[in-house]
Amino acid sequence: MTKMTIWILIADGVRARLLVHKRGEESFKPALDHEFIGTNLPSRDIASDRAGRALGGNRPASHAVQPRTDPHRHEEEAFTRKIASILEKARKRDAFDQLVVVAPPKALGDLRSAFTKPLQERIKAELNKDLTTVPIHELSKHLSDLIRY
Repeated sequence: MTKMTIWILIADGVRARLLVHKRGEESFKPALDHEFIGTNLPSRDIASDRAGRALGGNRPASHAVQPRTDPHRHEEEAFTRKIASILEKARKRDAFDQLVVVAPPKALGDLRSAFTKPLQERIKAELNKDLTTVPIHELSKHLSDLIRY
């Protein structure tokens, strides 16, 4: 029996951790030596203090210009792309055979769109849930059905 390696990504829009599970073992271990923490500031703290001003065409008055994207949402998407890039590099090294992705709905959608096709092909299962704050020793009760061989 070969030792299949499953990586488990547990993420939300601003926090992620990668765990590894090997066939025949019961526990999860960190796949990397650190977790990933993104920016969790509200939009008002990321953007400038006041909206920019624009002249109103042929009218003498000016008006506030709203940003085209929400700065907080932009940070979440950038964080997701960073995680996808790390996973893609690990896939190219064959660091894992299968991937399990656990994230709440918005983050799960962002991850799906950021993953390359070869990375998507390694996904064994997805769980639409936020487990980022669950201690590592309690994860098996949430993930045991997803990692069965």
